[in-house]
Amino acid sequence: MARSFGSTVNKIIKETAKAQRAAERSRNATIREQERHLRLQRQYEREQERAIRQSIREQKAYEKEQRVLYIEGRKGETNDLNAEIHYRLNEFKSIISETLSVDGRFSLETLYKKDEYPAYVEPYVKPVPANSVPVREYSTEPSFIERIIGFGKKARLKVI
Repeated sequence: MARSFGSTVNKIIKETAKAQRAAERSRNATIREQERHLRLQRQYEREQERAIRQSIREQKAYEKEQRVLYIEGRKGETNDLNAEIHYRLNEFKSIISETLSVDGRFSLETLYKKDEYPAYVEPYVKPVPANSVPVREYSTEPSFIERIIGFGKKARLKVI
């Protein structure tokens, strides 16, 4: 029995050691998995930071390109305006030189219209009669209102 008890204890010890080793391996595997996960997470964060920095660089490059294009456009516009100014200046110079070569004297008589107008004819005016106040004719007959009410008789007789 001693042998079997010792072998049982040995088996228990071996099994316990084996379980401890398995637990240790499992714990180590878990730690390695956590470390691998942390490495992957740090790698992902670094890639994100790189992508952000790259995006910032691209944005700055785009803005720089836009500024260059804006400046080039403004330069082109300035050149066009300068060309127009030079054209106008040359026009004015040619006007001045052409004017200086022409005799600039003129007579005010040349500015008057020299059209022939017909002689003035007086319009016909109807003669005015001697008595210029028109004569108003009044009726000697009483009006309808005067016959009914009796008002206005004095005024009618006064006018006649």
